[in-house]
Amino acid sequence: MRSWFITVATAALLATNGVRAQEQNATNVPQYPQRERPAARMPGGFLPPRIADELSLTDDQKAKLKDLETAFAKERDEWRTAHKDVGANIQKLREEASAAREAGDTAKLEETRKKMQELNAPAMELRQKYMDKLRATLTTEQKQKLTSALEEARQRRANPAPSTEAKPATPSAPKPAE
Repeated sequence: MRSWFITVATAALLATNGVRAQEQNATNVPQYPQRERPAARMPGGFLPPRIADELSLTDDQKAKLKDLETAFAKERDEWRTAHKDVGANIQKLREEASAAREAGDTAKLEETRKKMQELNAPAMELRQKYMDKLRATLTTEQKQKLTSALEEARQRRANPAPSTEAKPATPSAPKPAE
């Protein structure tokens, strides 16, 4: 009788923990209705961690980078709060650009890209301001590595590698009966 009670209690405990884990996972999963995955975000917002690693920063430079990232994030968030409509407008333009791309309308695609660049200009200027501050702390060799790494990243964005995902097979026409 006692072992039966322990077995039932253990099973109930395991079942409860499983349900809690599923509920927690369901509530912690971000929802991305517009995209399959979220846009990549950098922790500090202006220098990808991979590039920072490539620069072989000294401890003093790492501390300065952290301070710059903190200041950048604060200034960026203040700007975003003051200009909340910009994010919604950019999202709308992304949707228009996607539709234009699918329709093969290069004129509309170029028009929406220009509008997005105009809306993003203040954010890009802010990012450039902090990149310039970072460059002031780097050695000549590190500056060259930074310029090279940023150019490679630009080229990857401009010419993304073809998708390696398997494409669904297209159904073939039925074979005639023999």
